[in-house]
Amino acid sequence: TTIASQCNARLDDANLSSTCAAFAAILAHSAAKPSAHSALLLKAAFESLLNRRKEGINAANKDSLKQEADAYKQATEGDWLDEREKYYEAMAASEYLAVRSALVDWLISWLGDAVRQKAGSKALSFSQYGGDTMKLAESQDMAGLLSRIETLQELRDLLNTNVPENLALEVSFLKAFGAPVGG
Repeated sequence: TTIASQCNARLDDANLSSTCAAFAAILAHSAAKPSAHSALLLKAAFESLLNRRKEGINAANKDSLKQEADAYKQATEGDWLDEREKYYEAMAASEYLAVRSALVDWLISWLGDAVRQKAGSKALSFSQYGGDTMKLAESQDMAGLLSRIETLQELRDLLNTNVPENLALEVSFLKAFGAPVGG
């Protein structure tokens, strides 16, 4: 199983497909003309995608809680509903973290395609973005591409700490998708 297939499985949602396509278009533009402005646009699109998915997760969990409450509120102890509410809050947080991780992995795989193309490989995780990753591969040296991937790997690690998410995203996106590394 590839990282790309795992990411696609976690992100598989009809509502996200158009958003992912829009995100990929911004990513391609950012890669073609790296700047602080394009990096921050990409960060905003990434956060928008995360927020849409978070809203969907929260709505689904609230709906499940409501169904359980309607079915069992007269037949259970009073603290049962409070426990179920905590359960669904934890479930929503866990699902959100999994989606966020999958999106970061998706970005790493996307940049990995540029590295593979730079090295002359035809095997891509996202062949539908081959033209965009090729533009990036042609505009960067191998060290720059690898540095961008390393930055996203650092982002993944930062997001597993108590660093504020928006700060970690901003710094990492500026470093990974801002002005060319070393240039």
